Amino acid sequence: MQRRQVEERKVSFRSQMDQSIAEGRQSMSRAVRRAEAHAETSGRDPRHTYVPRDTSDDILKKVADIHMAPFEGKEIGEARSAMAQGRVKIDRLERELEAITASAMKYRSSYTKSAAQMAKQAMSEAESEAMATKKIKRTIVEESSRRQVA
Repeated sequence: MQRRQVEERKVSFRSQMDQSIAEGRQSMSRAVRRAEAHAETSGRDPRHTYVPRDTSDDILKKVADIHMAPFEGKEIGEARSAMAQGRVKIDRLERELEAITASAMKYRSSYTKSAAQMAKQAMSEAESEAMATKKIKRTIVEESSRRQVA
């Protein structure tokens, strides 16, 4: 099965190469015809070599992979050291976050009453104070009846 696929790829590569050479020979441009003649004789033209083409990814994914991959040994070392520094920083921040979370969860309020309870108490005290200082006026109304003599 795999050999058949490889052979089919070779056949398609060969047909693409032949098509490229034919187009180059039939071109109206002298420069293109000269380049095709040179490519045939030198065999160094990348268009005429068998290059395996992977069609599973599109060009944007391949470009992103190329940009993400370091090429030289120096760049690989720099990438590893940067990654290690990033890990150290992330670990430090995670420990800091855990410490903050733990201290926040251990927090106990020094207040014995809630805000609602304190408000109720203050209102009742204000009312009792107002009642103590309030002057009460009592008016006594006396009725006197006049008797008429008949």
